[in-house]
Amino acid sequence: MLFKDQLDFVTQHIKKNKLRVFMTILAATMGCAFLIVLASVGFGLQESLRNEILSNETVTKIQVYGDKQLTEEQVQEIKKWNM
Repeated sequence: MLFKDQLDFVTQHIKKNKLRVFMTILAATMGCAFLIVLASVGFGLQESLRNEILSNETVTKIQVYGDKQLTEEQVQEIKKWNM
């Protein structure tokens, strides 16, 4: 079967089964749109949760309790660790 014959066969099929072709194209389009929406919701939810968790002070702040006060030298040493 030549390529031209195959094209003729496909065009005949499309003309004969217009509703079937339309429904197939519609289903493929809806499937692609659903995947895009699902991915967008997933990435948005991930970003939202990450921002919410990192904005919480209990995650990003360390409190140290003790009897002794730190000297200025010790404070500077701790600040060096942060950089």
